[in-house]
Amino acid sequence: MMTPDQQIGRNMAAFRGEMSQKELASQMRTLGWKWSQATVWSIEKGERPLRLAEAEDVTQILGIFTSTRLTVSSDGADILIAMNKMSAANQELEHSIANFHSAQLELALGAESMEISFELGEAVADWLRTTPESLASHYRLENALQGELEQKLYKYDPVDITQSQGKYIDILHANFKAHGEHKETS
Repeated sequence: MMTPDQQIGRNMAAFRGEMSQKELASQMRTLGWKWSQATVWSIEKGERPLRLAEAEDVTQILGIFTSTRLTVSSDGADILIAMNKMSAANQELEHSIANFHSAQLELALGAESMEISFELGEAVADWLRTTPESLASHYRLENALQGELEQKLYKYDPVDITQSQGKYIDILHANFKAHGEHKETS
């Protein structure tokens, strides 16, 4: 059975993820702690206890919100790590949506201020009708169909593969039309 210090160390290593021990130690030093890579290693192995005041700074650096999360079971830590990844992905998505809307506005203003061909105007209109929701719907559909196609490929049935590819292309084409998404222009 794991001691509390071993559990905390194991969780700290898991929450650290791809950040190196050296980087964590460096960030702790900027907060006034006398940490080295060896300090991080000792804590993660459960050989040195993590002090409460240190834990508060570690959790701030690792973005885990509260030091009590360092004491959860391994299964609980896995869930918390997944939640942290979801939170980071959510922030990235929000940033991407803001960039998308900004690019749409720039496109609309640019197209409005100049004379453009009918064909280019149609392409601009397609982009302006595109929404983050329609892109998400397209992404989900594309991944579901790709998963179905990969299952067929795994079974090595050439007839099913050809039929799935045709179905995949037809559904994607219909989805583009249904959601007013952008069309590639030559």
